Amino acid sequence: MLRGDLQTGGNAQAASEDVPLMEGSPKGGTFYDMLFPDMSLRRIIVWISFAQIVIYILSCLLSENLTAPSVQVLTFLGATYGPAVKQGEIWRLLFPIFLHANWWHLIINIMCMLNLGLVIESKYKKGNFIFLYVLSGVIGNVLTTICNPCQLAVGASTSGFGLIGFSILEIFLAWANLSRRAKNYYIFNVSIFVLFFLFVSFSPTVDFFGHIGGFLCGAFLACHYNRAMGYDL
Repeated sequence: MLRGDLQTGGNAQAASEDVPLMEGSPKGGTFYDMLFPDMSLRRIIVWISFAQIVIYILSCLLSENLTAPSVQVLTFLGATYGPAVKQGEIWRLLFPIFLHANWWHLIINIMCMLNLGLVIESKYKKGNFIFLYVLSGVIGNVLTTICNPCQLAVGASTSGFGLIGFSILEIFLAWANLSRRAKNYYIFNVSIFVLFFLFVSFSPTVDFFGHIGGFLCGAFLACHYNRAMGYDL
């Protein structure tokens, strides 16, 4: 989620030992299967990604710039901005998860969302996934408006960090029940995104507090969902 100088440019018996992500773990061994596990047009995260691409193209067209949308257009379309939120523009806590500052920003977020989101949605089903995705994004944006109220912020990485927090906590909770193959797979995938996002989070143009808010929300929901499904925590 970019900000800053945008102004300048167990109890249940599992059928597999790969608990808790067993139902969404990759079925094949190809690179594509690892990158996009259980890819299907039935997954809402795929359609969310399509929507983000369409909105990005629209924002570029409105900006008359094919490479990146302008600050004015991002503000008009609902970028997070503390003073505006305080004046009642509550939609600015939700809309930014569909807005992006440039192609690189969009692609990285979509890659993370698909890689982690397909697995989570496969197990927890559409409604629970949407709640996780949206709430993580909103909580991240709320924290941004509190800690950096005068900064513009856009991007789906608040929701992306929610998926990262969810995945890390779920793996931790079920570590003893995971096979070696599953451990290696999830450690590799999650570590790549964590290291990358930690690296970019310290850039002056990245919304650090939005990432923290999304991560904490995702971690909390991982505990809640697994307890509700009857896994030993």
